[in-house]
Amino acid sequence: MVAWEAGVTSTFGLKNAEERGNLFLGPGVEVYEGMVVGKHQRPGDLDINVCKTKHLTNMRNSIQDIEIRLVTPKR
Repeated sequence: MVAWEAGVTSTFGLKNAEERGNLFLGPGVEVYEGMVVGKHQRPGDLDINVCKTKHLTNMRNSIQDIEIRLVTPKR
């Protein structure tokens, strides 16, 4: 998996990427465009936005929106 934009990784962006493969980075890490951030389940590269943030609103659907848990990244 390859980062498609530069920035700082967010928990929300990593949670979406986590469903597609194994991650090498955690939240709060500075990344650059084209940086390898994980291993995809299938052969080939997958461009992914790990800097994506959730739009904030006044309404929360459940407790799950407040706390997101990630699997520990591989070193």
